[in-house]
Amino acid sequence: MTSISRRSFVGASALATAAMVAGCAPDSALDRTETETNLAGTGTGYRIDAEFDESQSGEWVPVSCWTSCGGRCLLKAYVVDGMPMRIKTDDIEEDSFDHFQNRACPRGRAQRMHAFGADRIKYPMKRKNWQPGGGENANGEMRGRDEWERISWDEAFDLVATEVKRIVDTYGPMSINYAGIPFYNAPVAQTLLPALGGYTWHLGFTSYGSWTSQPDAIGIDNTAGEPGTMGTNDRLSMLKSDLIVLHGNNPVHAAAGAPSLHLMRAHEAGIPFVFIGPDYNPTAAMLKARWITVRPTTDAAFLSAVIYEMLKLDEEKGDVVDWDFLYSHTVGFDDDHMPADAKLRENVRGYVMGAYDKTPKTAEWAAEICGCTPEDIRWYAEQVGKQNKVSMYYSYACARNSAAATLPQLALTLACMGAHIGAEGQQFGPTYHFFAHNCGPNLVQPGEMRQGNGIELPQNSPFGAFDTGYRAASSWKAMAEGHGPDGQTGEDVTKEMRMIWCESGGYLTSQPDVNNGIKAFRKMDFVLTQAFNFKPEAQYSDIVLPASTPWEYGYDQMAFQQYKQFNRESFFFPKAFSEPLFESKPDVEIAKELAKRLGLDAEALWPYSEEQRQFERILNATVCDEDGVTYKPLVSITQERIEELGFEGEAHDGVIDYDELRANGMYHVARREGDNYGYIAYKEFVDDPEGHPLNTASGKWELYCQTAADAENAKGLMVEIKPYGCLTEFGGYFDEKRVSGEFPLMVYEPHYLRRAHTTHDNVGWLRQAFKNPVYLSAPDAAERGIENGDVVEISSPTGKILRLASVVETLMPGCVGLPHGSWAEVNDEGVDENGCENSITVNYQAAGWYNSYHDTVVEVRKYEDQDVPMADERPLVAPAGIE
Repeated sequence: MTSISRRSFVGASALATAAMVAGCAPDSALDRTETETNLAGTGTGYRIDAEFDESQSGEWVPVSCWTSCGGRCLLKAYVVDGMPMRIKTDDIEEDSFDHFQNRACPRGRAQRMHAFGADRIKYPMKRKNWQPGGGENANGEMRGRDEWERISWDEAFDLVATEVKRIVDTYGPMSINYAGIPFYNAPVAQTLLPALGGYTWHLGFTSYGSWTSQPDAIGIDNTAGEPGTMGTNDRLSMLKSDLIVLHGNNPVHAAAGAPSLHLMRAHEAGIPFVFIGPDYNPTAAMLKARWITVRPTTDAAFLSAVIYEMLKLDEEKGDVVDWDFLYSHTVGFDDDHMPADAKLRENVRGYVMGAYDKTPKTAEWAAEICGCTPEDIRWYAEQVGKQNKVSMYYSYACARNSAAATLPQLALTLACMGAHIGAEGQQFGPTYHFFAHNCGPNLVQPGEMRQGNGIELPQNSPFGAFDTGYRAASSWKAMAEGHGPDGQTGEDVTKEMRMIWCESGGYLTSQPDVNNGIKAFRKMDFVLTQAFNFKPEAQYSDIVLPASTPWEYGYDQMAFQQYKQFNRESFFFPKAFSEPLFESKPDVEIAKELAKRLGLDAEALWPYSEEQRQFERILNATVCDEDGVTYKPLVSITQERIEELGFEGEAHDGVIDYDELRANGMYHVARREGDNYGYIAYKEFVDDPEGHPLNTASGKWELYCQTAADAENAKGLMVEIKPYGCLTEFGGYFDEKRVSGEFPLMVYEPHYLRRAHTTHDNVGWLRQAFKNPVYLSAPDAAERGIENGDVVEISSPTGKILRLASVVETLMPGCVGLPHGSWAEVNDEGVDENGCENSITVNYQAAGWYNSYHDTVVEVRKYEDQDVPMADERPLVAPAGIE
């Protein structure tokens, strides 16, 4: 056996030259040399022996693929001497339609280079020119420019506690801005900060767009986990469709696991697909879908015209609109079916017929806006009539713009006109992430865990106690300037933010307007980041605390307690295979130590060990019985085994032995035609609308919803929201800067296999395999003298970035595709050389609590310095000054 110590394990810098084919790096291609890295100052490299083989004494360990892509795949690491030497994916059962394998994509395959990369933070660090006390002591302008020094954990804890206490005592707890995601593995946001009195959070929904605009009031199910089951059917129901529509979806890049597989199986079954969007993306190509071209921010115009043309077709031919369904299950479609609380004598039928603005929403009207043909719109209107069984899947992307404020109501209206809800092969709704194309109650449920707080905490949400803060899209600008629109009311307020605390996620780069984000970071008295790699938030901090990865603490941080619905038929139970590396600590241990120094009772705040709680998650797990209704214990375990493991709990019998489940890391429930596990969204209401009313003011779907409009307009928005589905002409296609030609191109931000959101942008393998492109249509590129592979500058009213031109024939002219997730690297001239798309996005929040990413308009030109290194050629940013 070859002994491999943790201190001789390879960093990502040793792997930056590794070959990678089709997204999966062959281990035989790994660089065998030991590569030095000064990150965190050890001067000691790590290495993987390319001649390793499975004859070495090791074991396959199921590990977490903690990336938030929604693919929900199984990873196993072959662990030798505490180190992962190989990665494989699901091979527990033969792959079949009934029992599909949960196979990992390139991001999962490269996870070890993410966990053990060259930018791994090894010990606590302090920015040299920062001192506690605020004011001149902060030297905030040096954030992102300063050198770093190594400090001990005791010194780090004392400095953090001293400064946090000063800020809370002087300015109050709401002066702390939590720049993270408070419902993942977030003990600071969920427990520590509420115990101090709360915090301010960016109020906004980065992914969901206008699908978050009062969906419950309208009657749309958009709630993941229990009791919500999301608003579309399961994967077997999809196979009963006559037509499947993907409106902006691209799971092949966004969630390349099961969500893509389900669509591929439907294609193999011969079901035709239609794709609606600005580009003929890889998912559309895989499915050989018919492409209807629609520009970003014009989807509401397209749907309005489809509704109009359905009405005209029904008048001419009949049997297109299901009037019985429409009038029995909805209110607000026309003058004769208005809800009792309506304040406005308007509705969607009057809108599309032009009764209010003298502009009928004809196919010709929409075609000019959307860029499709009138024939496409009329063809689609006929296909989605009541004679066909249609599954309509909407991405969140088409709802991330100000013109889409009421797009969900338009989509609902269209579905109800054809009665495409609540039946086999008939469904509509947003589909993304782990629930894509396979909704319904989870067939494997993780067990209830003892919930942490032994003392009562202030709470105004399931995720902690926070002030509504600024709206997410404008929060960086508001924090930089000290005032801005309140997240709840929209009123202009002054809020004294003094600290930014980064615990999870990548808020600096995932929120719009990175340039003002950097200004906000530099304005603070104190910026603290807990992370395992030197991500942008860490680069602009004063103290960085090294956090452990899920591979070291042994559970899936994405499987948080509030959301139980991860891949309906499978649930994952990963293990740890290493103690925390270097001087890193799990986030919960960091929170506990800080609590003690802040005078809080850490034992009362966290009365149960995380290990015990995670054991309960497995011990108390259940699986759906064959009746499709009742649940029974998942694991069998004896009392002797529980005691051997050192946990508390009661023995019971289940369907799989505890140790077998732990070795597999997953349990999967097979599906087959005619089983009792099927799920049809809204079925009870559709079958009996009087006996099972929706939880809306009318008990029906509200195509006119006064409650939703009043709630949205109370926020002080930049545009008035109508109570019914319509096009809101603001931003994007309607932007004056686009119309004038100053910024003539419209941006959309697709997901991309190199990254999952902002995760993995630092991984050398993925940087090598997938460049950092900007997609340009061939006509737009030719007009600007740009060729494939040129370095280009993309400019907007808010910033400039660099990317590599990818000139394609599968993109509408006038549109620019900027794959999401680059880490910002802004030079002294204000140009982001690593091409973070949010360095150029707009910083206003026109509607709702969602970000209008796709309202951005740009110009693209060939960059003068074609030798500037792009991401795959650039070294990872490392803390300067460490010897």
